[in-house]
Amino acid sequence: MRALILLLLGWSLPSWAVDPVLHAGEDSRLLLARAAAAADRDSAELTAYTFLELGLGKPAVLLGGGRVESCRGFPTTDLAVRDALDRADRAMAYVEMEKARAHLQVGQDAVRCLSVPVDPRRAAQLAFLRGVLADSDGEADTARLAFEEAQVLQPGMGWDMNFPPDAKPLFDEVTEARAALEPISIRLVPVPDDGQVWLDGERVALTDGKLSVTPGPHLIQMPGVQLITLYLQIRAPDDGVEPVLVVPAAMPMAGVRWVSDESLRPDLDLVLSTLYDPTSTVYISADGVLYSHVLGTEEWTELKMPSGFAGSGVGRIVAGRSLMWTGVAVGGGGLILAGTSYLQANTAARAGETAQAWSVYESEQARYDSAGDRMVIARWTLLGGVALGGSGLLLQIDGDKKKEARPVALVPAPGGAAVVVQGW
Repeated sequence: MRALILLLLGWSLPSWAVDPVLHAGEDSRLLLARAAAAADRDSAELTAYTFLELGLGKPAVLLGGGRVESCRGFPTTDLAVRDALDRADRAMAYVEMEKARAHLQVGQDAVRCLSVPVDPRRAAQLAFLRGVLADSDGEADTARLAFEEAQVLQPGMGWDMNFPPDAKPLFDEVTEARAALEPISIRLVPVPDDGQVWLDGERVALTDGKLSVTPGPHLIQMPGVQLITLYLQIRAPDDGVEPVLVVPAAMPMAGVRWVSDESLRPDLDLVLSTLYDPTSTVYISADGVLYSHVLGTEEWTELKMPSGFAGSGVGRIVAGRSLMWTGVAVGGGGLILAGTSYLQANTAARAGETAQAWSVYESEQARYDSAGDRMVIARWTLLGGVALGGSGLLLQIDGDKKKEARPVALVPAPGGAAVVVQGW
């Protein structure tokens, strides 16, 4: 029993010994066959991804100079922020502080998952209210950070006189401290195509891929499959090294072409290193060339992918699979036709045996003969399907390997999984 359970687990768990082949929208089956031939690897050891598939949902990384938080929930719109702020305002007006805290937390989460540019005034008001409540709870550090967020989102923001001035000294202290801060620059990877991002609700242009910001909390929003919202806590780096913000979810499909430009290869390695373990091997297909790269090194090996079908076995595999599945479809159609023909013939025969009139007997005899003709067609169709399928199967068998096929692994693939069969 234990052996059976282990066997089932082995079939259900993904194989982690699969290396990625990055591409910009090529046919996955053909690419993997060609890449396997070029790298002298079994195609079962490779899987194809675009950057859109690989980076989707992956968190950003801030290298040096603070930390970054990616959205941890579902994308939101400004409607969720507005609703949370309205509810928090009403709760505080009725001195229902527990409700106010809950609504403010919902609003904070909504701001950090926005799929549209943030409304800075509304987000600043949310942060201000969080600061007021945190100060009343004796949480000075939390209040300080909230007030700092409010003033970053709305520079020049003053104290709201609708609230008691208990927290105003702390608010003023934060205002004075921020006025003395010097901006630092952080580099973004990748740089959006138009060279612009949203910083704290304002559209700003990057300079040489860099963004000038003051230390403290910030919201950076940049394009991806949808707008990507990132919450950063930026500090001046102790070692003087410029911070780098790496956002895998913002990588375009065409990012694989960075491999062809030596000046962009370090950034490509940087992105891939946030997605895979050090020293992992990654393959990149760009403009008909396959590159092999070991992460964290300067090793970029150009592999020649077979351009034609002859000799590489790619054409034989593709043609074989096409024939095999065509045979399966034809054979299936023949099997269905044979089944329906048999049922119709059997029904006609029974009806003819019990017929009370000659006209009825002749009609059922005609139905029986017609069903018999279709049965002959079905047999030949089924035979043709078997022949096509068998030819396709034989075409896929590698003559240099054993003429056997057996399942060896369940390999994860984008959108599902595939059973890999040795010898196919």
